[in-house]
Amino acid sequence: MKLREEVDALPPWEDLGHRGALVIRSFLTPDEVAVLRADYDSSGLASNKNVNIKHVSIPAIERVRAKLMDAAEQARTRAGVDVDRIVGGGYFAIELGINNEWHADHESYFLLQEHFHYLNFWIPIEKPDPRLSNLSFVPLDTLFERAPHVEDELTGGGAIRCITADGESNIHGDDARIRHVHLDFDINDLAVTPEVEAGDLVLLRGDVFHRTQDVLTKRIAVSFRMVSSKSIVSRQRLLQGGPVKRRMLQSNPLLYTAALRCFHVLGRDEVTVGELLDHLMTPRSHPVQTALSLIELAGKWRMALPPASAFTRSPSQKKDGSILSLFWVGAIDALAGKLSSQRHRISDDARPELRRVLDAIVPSPLKFVRTLAPALAWAVKDRVRRLFQGDDKP
Repeated sequence: MKLREEVDALPPWEDLGHRGALVIRSFLTPDEVAVLRADYDSSGLASNKNVNIKHVSIPAIERVRAKLMDAAEQARTRAGVDVDRIVGGGYFAIELGINNEWHADHESYFLLQEHFHYLNFWIPIEKPDPRLSNLSFVPLDTLFERAPHVEDELTGGGAIRCITADGESNIHGDDARIRHVHLDFDINDLAVTPEVEAGDLVLLRGDVFHRTQDVLTKRIAVSFRMVSSKSIVSRQRLLQGGPVKRRMLQSNPLLYTAALRCFHVLGRDEVTVGELLDHLMTPRSHPVQTALSLIELAGKWRMALPPASAFTRSPSQKKDGSILSLFWVGAIDALAGKLSSQRHRISDDARPELRRVLDAIVPSPLKFVRTLAPALAWAVKDRVRRLFQGDDKP
């Protein structure tokens, strides 16, 4: 672990280009920290089921916008990290269950597809102990010196996990760019954990491995994200990937449906990040394009289409209409199986829980029948019971 005094001297901005990270002390004033802390208390949980966070309000972002843009200018001119647009911000709190293992962010990479020109401004706003509950990261220059063969694959990448055991590391990619890399050393040995206080900034590029140090305190951090509006997003890449990506799309489907709709509205297979964000942040009614996007998402990822209000992750078996919902899942899945040109092999990912995720998503008509049978049996038994008890309604 790096002690606080060892990182007190501000690294040159150039480090962001090859190291991927730097620390800036007292980036926010106490007043700005207080504004964000109050904003955290007044915010509700985000609807995204992939992670328990709270969104930063627009007024709170505006309070610190000038500082973020100044930092972006330094990153662009001195480190070649060209970010020019604030995507938004989220609050990551230990009390909300945040306890991430080694990873480079998933959803931002799924959506934006590029993580070199992408910055994560991680700033604690409540920090009881500078020694605990920090953000650990693996400097890229140190990692690439030890494993030069992974530099091309990891630079600018994301949607990556790293599992360490017995002095070795296994990198798993959950998007199309990288699948699996084995390292004969433990990346924990390369990790840096700056000891920071409320208002200090840990600035990371999106392709840097990072994790939660520990959950021993009630730490709350805000994370602002900045991107390059000139980066290109491909519809084909958005529809490619493996089981983890499918699971995460199912947990946050409306975002990805809206992203697909952007391609349909603009009539192109590639758009800029700026165009995509403009579309997401200024929603308009596009019923035809929305329908096309829903069908495309369901077909390519073999997912159920949503009911009138939103997607369902797993239809209940004990509510009215549940059997019809399961028939709907099966019909869409069967159609998707015919239309999809890409089938994801369970063996592509080494983690057993991902196999269980795949098993939970009905992958074939036969498995659909097996899934439907318990619900149908329950419905029949319940109807018989109600008939004999005399409480069945005609």
